[in-house]
This record gives sequence, C-alpha cells and structure tokens, in this order.
Amino acid sequence: MRQWRWQRSGYDERVHAFAADERPASFVEAVCSHTVPFARLARTHAGTRCLKCLLIVGDDLVARVAPPTPS
Repeated sequence: MRQWRWQRSGYDERVHAFAADERPASFVEAVCSHTVPFARLARTHAGTRCLKCLLIVGDDLVARVAPPTPS
C-alpha cells in the first residue's frame, strides 16, 4: 500500500503528492512526474493541489477500496 505526503513545490506553488517513504535527495519526484529540489519543498499541504496528482492518487485509492468487478 503506497502512502503519500502532500507538499507544496517552490517552483509552481502547487501542492503535489510525493511518496511518503521517499528518501530526501537533491531532487524529489511527485507522482505526476513534477520534480523539485528538496530544498524548495514546503512542508505544508495548504494551497492549490496539482490536478494530475489528485487524479493519480484518487485512482490508486479507488483500486485499493473498490470491490473487484465480476468478469
């Protein structure tokens, strides 16, 4: 099960979903492929969310909780 951390990028000022278990490196990559230097991340989830991240994380959540569809 994947866990996400929502943080604001200093590049586009949007809140993106980053893997919670990702080790800090010079650059980190959001689930939408947006990359940002670790030093430019704000540890807040306040702000406008990235639509791509919302859709990808939402699809992941549905896949986890939705009952399997009959074939």
